[in-house]
Formats: sequence, structure tokens, C-alpha cells
Amino acid sequence: MKDFDFEAIPLQTCGPAGNYVFYKVNNTSFESLSLKFANGVYLYPEPHTSSFPLNNSTIYVNYRRYDGRVENNYFCNSVPPSSPKIIDEYTAVSGEVIFEVTFREEENKLYKDVHLILKDVLLNKEKEQIILQTLDFGKIEGVETIDL
Repeated sequence: MKDFDFEAIPLQTCGPAGNYVFYKVNNTSFESLSLKFANGVYLYPEPHTSSFPLNNSTIYVNYRRYDGRVENNYFCNSVPPSSPKIIDEYTAVSGEVIFEVTFREEENKLYKDVHLILKDVLLNKEKEQIILQTLDFGKIEGVETIDL
């Protein structure tokens, strides 16, 4: 059974510039939705909106279900932990990700915020499919902060 319930789950990120992971984990239903963005592009140089096609190699989306709770560092390890076990996995075969990067200044700091939208995503697992026409993946405020 696929719950696919991520609306109230905060978007999180980790990884160095050009090799990002954005993810949501729902530990009530033991599922995750993740975006790996590893094409070497630094996303936050200036405010902008950019679109990138999912290519199933350097930019891809996964939906997974697990046999237990997913810990906070699961997606940020270079070697994924052996627990929990993945019991169901769908991988995007098409679609795009839109990044909306905005800057704001507060108390002598520059905050870089990012908003992600997934469009026309087709997730496959053998003969099963999940179609996401438009999914507001979420926003991270202060994904980078610079002292002014």
C-alpha cells in the first residue's frame, strides 16, 4: 500500500554544493520521497528560477517504503545504513524539478531560501506507476546564510 502522504512533512537537505539531496520522510507510514541533484551546479549564487529535467542518473527522484523508522541522517550518509530495509521503491523515469531561489536580508544576514516543485513526474516500479502532475515538494528557509 502506498500512502504518499508528504504534505505536512518539512523538506530537508544535505550534501555539498553541486551534490545535493532533498528529502521528506514520513515516519508514520515509513515512507520517503527524495531528490538527488548531483550535476555539479551550485544552486544558490543569485535569486533565480531554474528548471532541470530528471535524467535518472545525476538528477532523479525516488519514492520508498521501509520496514521501520527512517532516522534523520539516513539520506546524508555516504554509505546508507542497513536499517531500515527498503520494501518498496519507485524511481522517476521522466519529469522535471523547478528550483525557486530567493534571498532576504534580516539582522545583517543574507538568507538564501529554496522552493522546489516537481512537475510531470512518472515514478515506475516494474509494471506499477505513480504520476505526479505538480507536487509542491516544499521550501527550505535559510538553506544558506551569509553574514553581511
